[in-house]
Amino acid sequence: DIANRLPDNTSTLFNSKTTALGTGLAGVQRMIQLVRTFAMISLLIPAFLLLIITLLVVRSLSGFLKWWGIPLVAVAGLCFLSTLLLAPFVRLTLLAQLHVQGLAPGLIDAVKAAITAIVNSLRDTVMLQAGILGFVGCLMIIASFIIRPKPESTYP
Repeated sequence: DIANRLPDNTSTLFNSKTTALGTGLAGVQRMIQLVRTFAMISLLIPAFLLLIITLLVVRSLSGFLKWWGIPLVAVAGLCFLSTLLLAPFVRLTLLAQLHVQGLAPGLIDAVKAAITAIVNSLRDTVMLQAGILGFVGCLMIIASFIIRPKPESTYP
């Protein structure tokens, strides 16, 4: 019920009657939008650079499959390892320090259960995506060994 009453966007959160509070919160809203935009762009920069390098260096389909397959497998491995360490890290750091004075023990347990559910959902999603990336990367690497490059013709 409380989640249904929360606004869907930040503009309703930052609308205020007082001008001093409104200008400060408007600056925070612009900063959040800037960080969000940068986060969305920052994911594309490495892929774009890898694409430029691929276009400049790769001369065959086999080379293309290796150039894209190896990074995909490496990213999938790093994502998989990081998700394996995520739940214990959250359990050791965040949940161990969640003893707020004045809150009922039942509320603290509910917050811990919510945090654990969120972390497990995030872990499962990232593991699925890492598995897909790893599978595609492995297929590309295997295909690079199956597909032989055309022999280069030698001119006299």
